[in-house]
Amino acid sequence: MDKEHQVVIPLKKARFQVEISQGFADVTLHQVYENVNDHALEILFAMPLGDNFSLNQIEIDFTLQDGSKKTLVTKVAEREKAQAQYSDAIATGKTAVLS
Repeated sequence: MDKEHQVVIPLKKARFQVEISQGFADVTLHQVYENVNDHALEILFAMPLGDNFSLNQIEIDFTLQDGSKKTLVTKVAEREKAQAQYSDAIATGKTAVLS
């Protein structure tokens, strides 16, 4: 969802890659979205997690308007800590800007 404009960004394509070993599933979800707006987006990505689910990384590949590619790799943190880091980044202007 585009946080500033409260607009849902439509999913164009999704693909799962699953590897199962010793009772554990390693699931990679590939999703494709396209920004059809004429402005940059601040995205809120929400994913429901069950009690038996863990998340270790989110990696985002971007194709920019000029055709160049950028990758953003997240650091996983507990919700409260992540929200505090986000607020600090916004307040100090230290956000990830891909241009």
